[in-house]
Order: sequence, then structure tokens, then C-alpha cells
Amino acid sequence: MSDDHQSISANSGKDEEVHVVLEQTILKDEEVFVYRIPPMMTSGGHHAENWNLATPLATCSLHVIQRDNDLLIQL
Repeated sequence: MSDDHQSISANSGKDEEVHVVLEQTILKDEEVFVYRIPPMMTSGGHHAENWNLATPLATCSLHVIQRDNDLLIQL
């Protein structure tokens, strides 16, 4: 589900400039887990079993938002 938002700002000078900012919510998840990923010990890549899955650094919500050409990740 996505929410579309639009905001308009104007410059109060003689030549009014209107800038439209388009914002769209790409993803909302109410519960995500944040882990500290340790450095790779081998060339085999990262493995989740090495992340201490029983004790995440944080449990929080996640919002991924597109604002114009930017992608924002909010925890």
C-alpha cells in the first residue's frame, strides 16, 4: 500500500517560484530487526548465523519513502 503526498513551496520575491515535491511511501513495515553485521571472516560472504540473531541491536518500524529523486529509509 502506498501513500502519495504533494507539497508546494513558494518564494515570496517578485518572481514567484513554485517547487512541487512529490512524495510516495514505497514500504511500511511495523516490525523490523536491526543487527550489527560483523566483518567477513572468509571469502564466502556474510552469513546470518554469525549475526547473533537472538539479540538484535533494535526492533523498530521501517518506512521507505521516495521524495522527488531521493529514496529515504527511516527506522
